[in-house]
Amino acid sequence: QEKFKSSLDRSGRISYEQSGECFYIPYSTLDLDDEIKPNQTPAAADKVTFFIATDKKTGHMWATCVCKLEPPPMSQGVVCSLKENFGFIERADVVREIFFHYSEYAGNIAEP
Repeated sequence: QEKFKSSLDRSGRISYEQSGECFYIPYSTLDLDDEIKPNQTPAAADKVTFFIATDKKTGHMWATCVCKLEPPPMSQGVVCSLKENFGFIERADVVREIFFHYSEYAGNIAEP
């Protein structure tokens, strides 16, 4: 019972979208994936994967097997062209250009 009580103290909810509607589903530390390490516990704004479990008697639903997704690794590249308000970056790891808009750049686009 102590384990159950402590899991309630650290419970949370996940928001997800399905068919254009936003839903919220609860989870507790008991619902975290077995491979999650203590420092990988999901926090607000983290993206996660999960399954939805349903209690057949009550119809109560909750998230289970909750696993935090790691952010994609950053890529390196060189700005290969600049237009009026957008540009393209040539990636160093693959032959592919990435579009960017000047509004996505935090600095002054005119400075080298």
